[in-house]
Amino acid sequence: MISALFFDMDGVLFDTETEAAQILQNDCTGRFGYRFSDDLLNRCTGRDYNGCRTLYFEEFGEGFPFAEVWDYCAERIREKAESGTLAQKPGVRTLLSLLREKRIPCILVTSTESRQARFLLERSGLLPFFQKIIGGESVTAGKPAPDIYLKALHECGYSPGSVVVIEDSIQGVNAALGAGIPVIMIPDRIQPDAALARRCLAVAASLEQVPAVLKEKGLWT
Repeated sequence: MISALFFDMDGVLFDTETEAAQILQNDCTGRFGYRFSDDLLNRCTGRDYNGCRTLYFEEFGEGFPFAEVWDYCAERIREKAESGTLAQKPGVRTLLSLLREKRIPCILVTSTESRQARFLLERSGLLPFFQKIIGGESVTAGKPAPDIYLKALHECGYSPGSVVVIEDSIQGVNAALGAGIPVIMIPDRIQPDAALARRCLAVAASLEQVPAVLKEKGLWT
């Protein structure tokens, strides 16, 4: 029986990866004068502020107004959460409710800053399902480095084999695996290659499949 589930947020709980891509490619192209390719956005998926900034500077040069673009996107996402139009991924509430019934703690481990993550969870009514939020600002090296998952294990008092991570991105999967934690990957924008898929506990189509995967692997009854 698992002791807890560690959840990523963007692309796992909320459809924020798609939302952010649309904001960047539609609003920000005209507003800031840069073209944001799918390739760039895919390489940024799962990374924290500093990781994305590095990739943007490599793409556009150090004159790129990264902080302004980042803040603009974050504010648009907050507005969607405030208005109730931020889309949740299929099966979110059903899975979280089931985990609460089984008294399995849920920990949010996200590259997003914890203040933003808390706001989105609160406005979407999901905050009560989570016992702790560990945000991207809490570590120096973001995903795909394992630091944030190692921090989550340490702060919550779990061993790597006692928890399972739910991730959508290649960066996040590699971070969890680097910390020695089994991963169920639910791909959002990018599919894993065969080698990465084999390293996952499972690759599922949605959160709706998570209970069946855990039961199949003998991790809950």
